[in-house]
Amino acid sequence: MENRLADIISASLQQGKLPHALLIETLDLAKTQSELPDLVAMLLCETPDYSASKGCGHCKQCQLLMAGNHPDFLSIEPTTNSIGIDEIRAVSNKFTTTAQLAQAQVVVIQNAQLMTENAANALLKTLEEPNAKCYLVLVSVGYVKLMPTIISRCQQIRQPVLSKDALKQKYPNLPDYLVGFADQNESLLVKMAEPDELNEYVRVYQSFITWLKGQESSATLLSNIASKDELIEFWVYLVSRRIRQVLMKGYLQPAEQAQALIHEFNFTRRQVKGHNKALALTSLVHQLEGLIR
Repeated sequence: MENRLADIISASLQQGKLPHALLIETLDLAKTQSELPDLVAMLLCETPDYSASKGCGHCKQCQLLMAGNHPDFLSIEPTTNSIGIDEIRAVSNKFTTTAQLAQAQVVVIQNAQLMTENAANALLKTLEEPNAKCYLVLVSVGYVKLMPTIISRCQQIRQPVLSKDALKQKYPNLPDYLVGFADQNESLLVKMAEPDELNEYVRVYQSFITWLKGQESSATLLSNIASKDELIEFWVYLVSRRIRQVLMKGYLQPAEQAQALIHEFNFTRRQVKGHNKALALTSLVHQLEGLIR
């Protein structure tokens, strides 16, 4: 059975050796978010169930936490593409006051990799002067995306995930290319396995292969991938796989040019929306025609 996040920290918490700052690095944010409540409950609960790695579920702390209004718990969940200094000031303000009900205070910062430089520097001050019984939990999507000075002040924990081979065995009916695209994100794999979703991804894959063979126009390929950001992400993954194949065949210059176009596109589509995003995608497909087909 896979360990959960709470399982990993249970022993340290029981022995009073848990550090004040945890950095959870995850490839599967949905899985991490589903396990965080038990971790937080253990930190706030009056009588934690360490054997089950969760709160008791009955005390006042657990009841308030489940109701979503515990005064000693704060969750920072960014609604934009960045976490600014105002959100981090809320964290600092939380820790400058004493706990109202529980014996500890807990703050969770989701998608911590989205912190701006100013926000990260502000958080660093909080990390340098920790208060007793204050726990800061950073959740970062992907590995090593935070400032080294922040990482050095946290205990790093990687969300337990299944290997690609294990996922292939667990989902034998899914194509290898979808398991590879999921990149150990089982929650994404489960979503893609839904019949309607699976049909869309298979259609994009088949369209891409047909396009590579010169049997399908770029306009048709675009019509199959442009409807959803998730399908564009998948197509970019397929292009990256193709670039590696071109490179292995010894075509260094076309592979490097194609990779540079992908990097530019990934940057551009984070900055633009609507019609401009569609234009960027159309331009990329046409430029790749002579490089990877």
